[in-house]
Amino acid sequence: MTSPEDTILLVEDNEDDIFALKWVLKRANVTNPLKVVTDGQKAVDYLSGKAPYDDRSAHPMPALVLLDLKLPYLNGMEVLPGFGSDQKPPISRWCFCPVRTRPGITPMPNNLECFDTS
Repeated sequence: MTSPEDTILLVEDNEDDIFALKWVLKRANVTNPLKVVTDGQKAVDYLSGKAPYDDRSAHPMPALVLLDLKLPYLNGMEVLPGFGSDQKPPISRWCFCPVRTRPGITPMPNNLECFDTS
């Protein structure tokens, strides 16, 4: 049995990819709660606990973030520096959350840049 502390946050704007990931998780019997936000700004708001994500019983801090790099408003590369950085709170609160980037069709140099920013 999983708890809200085991929540996975999916940051993805493509509905087909969201559907596919939900299907894969179900097939793999992954029962972790899954929260989905569809752009980089919503990811920052969720992780910072800004409205409408300020109720942590409904929107718990994730144990894992699956982060697309090509997102509207703020792209994944703009969201990623909040993890493990020494920026002032609330961003620094994210530093213990593992992140898996999902580059899609992004060329390899952006993948390497992810390692430089975290």
